[in-house]
Amino acid sequence: MVLGCSSGSEGSPAGDDPVDTGSLAIVSGHVTDEGSGSPDLGLAGRGTIEKTAKVRISRLLESGTLESLAEATIDARGAFTAEVEADAKLLVVEALDASGEVIGSAILEASGSADGDAVIAAPISTESSVEAQALRQVAGSAVADASLATDLRALIDAELSKAVAAAASAGVEAQAVIEAIAKAATGAHHAELRALANADVDLDVDALIKAELEAARALNAALDSKVSAGEAAAQFLADADAALEAQGASADVRARAQAAASVTFRASLAVSLVSTADVDVVVFASSRAAAALEARATAAAVTEIVEKGGAAQAALDAVAEASAELVAGVDAAADVGAIAAARAKFIATLTGEGQADAGGVLARVGGATADVEERLRAVFDAMAALNAQLDADLKAALSAYVDAHARADGAASASLDASMDAVIEAYARFEAEVAAHAPDLAGAMGMETASAVIQTLGIAEVMFRTPM
Repeated sequence: MVLGCSSGSEGSPAGDDPVDTGSLAIVSGHVTDEGSGSPDLGLAGRGTIEKTAKVRISRLLESGTLESLAEATIDARGAFTAEVEADAKLLVVEALDASGEVIGSAILEASGSADGDAVIAAPISTESSVEAQALRQVAGSAVADASLATDLRALIDAELSKAVAAAASAGVEAQAVIEAIAKAATGAHHAELRALANADVDLDVDALIKAELEAARALNAALDSKVSAGEAAAQFLADADAALEAQGASADVRARAQAAASVTFRASLAVSLVSTADVDVVVFASSRAAAALEARATAAAVTEIVEKGGAAQAALDAVAEASAELVAGVDAAADVGAIAAARAKFIATLTGEGQADAGGVLARVGGATADVEERLRAVFDAMAALNAQLDADLKAALSAYVDAHARADGAASASLDASMDAVIEAYARFEAEVAAHAPDLAGAMGMETASAVIQTLGIAEVMFRTPM
């Protein structure tokens, strides 16, 4: 998921061309009481349906302000229907109380494309409210479009929203926390784009955004129909990933881009909230959400790599099992240590470190002969120095990124880009140095399989780096 290019004049829809206001699409949805937020803080949650006097649908402008397009009342179940101009992009649906205060909101990436088209908005909940507020926070300072909205919705999950609500209930300024998340997510968004460009992925931005809009529409419909949040989110992430794959980004490239985005996100969030009390739970929930995206990207990459490397079915099954355990372990993590443990277990399963299975799953991919195991052990020994160098390179690059992030002067943007590129170059250098070890294995398993084994190892090692 990457940042699309948008343009437009001040006061125009973010990323939109003028639309034909004679055509009307039909937007329907629900206000809910779901989530642990407070309507008084604009985060929905218990009592939202009862307090909602009407729903307002607005277009998000480049200035970060909203242009009202339609209003509607809700029924006893919180359902609403409204007519909105067709082909309107980047909308926000808000639940308003009797005094006109916003008590909950949700992102609606686009209305229907033609007269009479029907679309479903995401149910208004605590999670959707955090997502919508985050998008509004960055709209005035960054290009906001459906692709950025997709990234925010992928990152801001139920647990992160719950953490934000808990911090707000404890007296933390909710808008400051959400702004920090939004700013960090926007930086991650750009890092992913630059990582893909570094890998020579030539994006058709219009086609990508169109596919992401379809993914968002499917997510909204699933959530509105009471499909479980976990199932709906998993399908959304799969659809968004497929959109990027259709652009020619292979699974390993997507995984490395996600790693660069996530490490940038964590660095940005840490500096934004460093002086804010009572936000540890938010910082962890954000880190876990980013790590979960990395785990899924890594699992997809190693599966694709070993399949293309011609591994036997037993080895493929072992990789699939290890990948599933990785994703489940990160999803269930209660602290950063648990995330690190899930990562360590995954790498140990691949390499056999500390296990009776010499060479681990990678040895099975290569044929599990004595020669394969001996050559792999030599490669694993060499990885220690490469890992240390990667951490040193990332620490230097991220320190520069954090410094630029903290500045407000005119040079900050160029410094951010330069340090972001340094992060991406550190990963690319590591990849090249790991790949250079493929010939060391080729004599035991053939070059194609050796490349698959080395590539799998490299992808696993870049996941969830915490050099700072």
